[in-house]
Amino acid sequence: MLVALLVGVLGFFGYTNMRATVEQVDVTTDVEFPALVKLNEMKSLVLEGIAGALAYTILDDPLEKAEFYETVD
Repeated sequence: MLVALLVGVLGFFGYTNMRATVEQVDVTTDVEFPALVKLNEMKSLVLEGIAGALAYTILDDPLEKAEFYETVD
């Protein structure tokens, strides 16, 4: 009888702890995921800018220079 009571109590505390963890993960995901998406977009823009600057300096192509200045403006 005592063992069944202990198993029930431990099961209850385990379940409540699991629910709290799931809620915490849901909140963390809702907060962090949009920030990570925005950071990834910013990284892509920076890499495009670096590629444009390298194309400007290396290729010496008038079309590339015009595109570079349009992007900078």
